[in-house]
Amino acid sequence: LRHVTKDMKTKNQVREETTVPDIVGRERGNTPNTNKPAVDKKGEPKFLLEDDKKWVVEYQEGKRTDLKTFDIEKTSLHHSVYLYHCEWVAVNISGKINSISIVGCKRVQLKFQDCISAVELLNSLNTEVQVTGKVPSISIDKCREATLYISNDSLDVNIVTCASTGVNVVLPGETTNDDSVELPIPDQFIHKVVDYKLVSNPADHSN
Repeated sequence: LRHVTKDMKTKNQVREETTVPDIVGRERGNTPNTNKPAVDKKGEPKFLLEDDKKWVVEYQEGKRTDLKTFDIEKTSLHHSVYLYHCEWVAVNISGKINSISIVGCKRVQLKFQDCISAVELLNSLNTEVQVTGKVPSISIDKCREATLYISNDSLDVNIVTCASTGVNVVLPGETTNDDSVELPIPDQFIHKVVDYKLVSNPADHSN
């Protein structure tokens, strides 16, 4: 048998110290946080007609009690209007233009007469759009809280929505004495397979 000496006994051995990782400093924010969202740097405010083709309204910002207003009066059939990253802004467009785009805006009010192509809303919040004349198509993509005021001449407008919530359409009364009618566009749908076809209907929460 092997002879066990005194220094070989476990209780007499000196244990090697293990290094404990310092996580306290990291919890207190001493290390960079890679999960922070990127800061959206604002560009320089613009309001101009580029190359006699596109009216640009970019990075304009007003106040809740004092909207910043822009009037676009010298328009043409080949002109487009582009609103980008504006907040608390009102834009009035006279005459007939080709197209309108509202991208990345918050609390913007748009009023226009005629648009021969389409109006597009993308990634915007709390937007109001009013047509006083004719527009054939309005598309709303990834928006929240959008209200469309439709004129009598545009009752046949095509409205396309995608990944958007809180969209309402306001129609004029049937007669001049009638009040306007507000219609919500459904946010939720129920999908069923019927005869190997997918049938989709708006969800009804009235019951």
